[in-house]
Amino acid sequence: MYEWRQKLANLYKAKKIYGFCHLYVGTEAVGTGIVAAMKPTDNLITSYRCPRQQGKDGPRLVLSELTGKADGLMGGKGGSMHLYVPPHFYGGQGIVGGQEIAKVASDYSRSGQGPMIVEMQTYRYYGHSMSDPGVSYRTREEVQAVRKTKDPLNKLKKIIVENKLATDEEIEEINKKAKAACAEAKKAAEAGSEPDAKELYTHLYVKYLEQPRKRTCVG
Repeated sequence: MYEWRQKLANLYKAKKIYGFCHLYVGTEAVGTGIVAAMKPTDNLITSYRCPRQQGKDGPRLVLSELTGKADGLMGGKGGSMHLYVPPHFYGGQGIVGGQEIAKVASDYSRSGQGPMIVEMQTYRYYGHSMSDPGVSYRTREEVQAVRKTKDPLNKLKKIIVENKLATDEEIEEINKKAKAACAEAKKAAEAGSEPDAKELYTHLYVKYLEQPRKRTCVG
């Protein structure tokens, strides 16, 4: 997850992603924990800073979408603010903790007791968006301190190794595969084709642009 969001940052800096770009780096525990607790029939509604890497083709589809390519999630028209992964995905500082509370909340709702509001406190390493340096309201030293002591991916790695679920070498192999997959996704996104101009008139709620317009005079 971290690796491909770095690819997003690089594409934005290279002016290959236009408009807004909100990164998820540092807050991965929330999305990862929630998705891990979901059932195949569950629906997930998110905001723009969401876990968008659903499915094996997630990184490629999202990178293509954000670079405005026809083979993106929304045909290159949605951008970072309006992503949708069918069929059940509509546009904490600890992954294990995120999964646990997500399971508690989902089980509560599935039992018919209604919704549950859960506050998950996280810390993003970048600013609000790529246009925000994120240093006017905090210091670089503060960001580095959080990275060192509370990074969710590093904390999960520590738990895995200490409980002998995998070795450092095995985790490194996984990281290598993730980096290779993200590099391939970036390459595919850059080589993708632009959407056809006719796509400007698809997926519209109101199609008044396709109908004759009448002039009116008041008074």
